[in-house]
Amino acid sequence: MTNTVRPYVSISRILFFLFLIHLVFNLEKLIFINEVFSFIGLMYFLTKFSSVNYIEKVNFYVILMFIVFLIYSVFSFLYMSEASTYQFFRTVVFVYSIPAFFLGSYFIKSGVFNSHIIFQKFNLFFAGASVLAFLYGGRMANSVALTLFIQNAKLAKLALLLFLLGFAFIKGGGTSFVFLVSYILFLFLVRVDFFGSSVRKGITSIWFLFAIALFFFILLDYTGNYLVQATNGTIDGNSIWRIKFWSYLVSYVSHHGLITGIGFGTPIFDATNSMTQFIIAASPNDPDLPYTIGPHNSYLYVFARTGLLGSILFAIPHWLLFRKVLRHQLYKDNGVFFASFAMLLCIDMAMFNVVLESPMLSSIYWIVFGMLNQYTSLANKSRIIIT
Repeated sequence: MTNTVRPYVSISRILFFLFLIHLVFNLEKLIFINEVFSFIGLMYFLTKFSSVNYIEKVNFYVILMFIVFLIYSVFSFLYMSEASTYQFFRTVVFVYSIPAFFLGSYFIKSGVFNSHIIFQKFNLFFAGASVLAFLYGGRMANSVALTLFIQNAKLAKLALLLFLLGFAFIKGGGTSFVFLVSYILFLFLVRVDFFGSSVRKGITSIWFLFAIALFFFILLDYTGNYLVQATNGTIDGNSIWRIKFWSYLVSYVSHHGLITGIGFGTPIFDATNSMTQFIIAASPNDPDLPYTIGPHNSYLYVFARTGLLGSILFAIPHWLLFRKVLRHQLYKDNGVFFASFAMLLCIDMAMFNVVLESPMLSSIYWIVFGMLNQYTSLANKSRIIIT
């Protein structure tokens, strides 16, 4: 038997190299990279249709979610949309970006992280570049970049902790501290084997977080405006703006589209309502604002567009993936550990910023989601073989 030597230059490595650059420097405004990645992910899925493991539940529900949301967006365009073509497509970014999930899976399947020592050096180079970009640029993409690239370095977990600590105190901002606290908590729970000591305990913790989210949802619907008044300026303007927007959006959707949402191509807020003038003040001369702005919580945005049914469908693959990671203690695998935290960073960011609905960041979310799913599949196969 002869060993097949894979060429160093390949499509997977070129695409991954492009992904690295995008993470650090964000290429969306230059070459519409979000749409490029989504299209390539879709083409990969269609060309590898027969080889995709549909029995694997996460794959199945991601495909189902994409098909359902795509059909709903077409229906909205034909019967509900009040928007121009540009405005409509800005409301469906999180839908057409979903196929980037399969590009993330492809990256791990092709072994781009560990296939060549030179490429591993590129990982470390981009880890350093992401630090510089983080200090002078955004937060999510570069934090995700650092988390993924640093995994092959010595003392990677300690180094990531020090970097995030430095980011929080040098860069500042609530998001940086959320990332730091998330990593410390995640590292602690894994270190003490919290999840492994009891599978039921790990699953219960997820349900606990879900209960908090549900309580938060109800709180916004009924007492959001009172919270804003009660703060009396004691929290920063960004926080007040978010609370007011979230409160308005939950209340509005609950009364105008609780089950199926307000659809796509419709304004996310009523510009004629006196309660929404604080949103317009963010960009008073922008006629596209009701279609392009997000509430700085991507999951509320998904709820607004697709209602309770869409939110449940959206949540299922996330729930299944993290349950698999916890149930089989796959976080003990190095790749799964760092990919899991990269996904947690995406989730943290999506809870307080514009991510899924933004062409700047949406494909990054789905690519990391696909990478984590593929990492867990590989780790699960290794666990079965070993046991």
